[in-house]
Amino acid sequence: MAKNGNGEGSIYEHKRNGKRVGYRGAYTVYTAEGPKRRYISGKTREEVRQ
Repeated sequence: MAKNGNGEGSIYEHKRNGKRVGYRGAYTVYTAEGPKRRYISGKTREEVRQ
């Protein structure tokens, strides 16, 4: 797997039972209670990046 590009954040392969089923990404949302981590899933790396 290649390195992430600038601004991509945390995008990695999502595996279930050892098989790749897509990609997951994580980003941070800042709320009044403090920072929260949110996740998004998609079939392709490009879909998650957008």
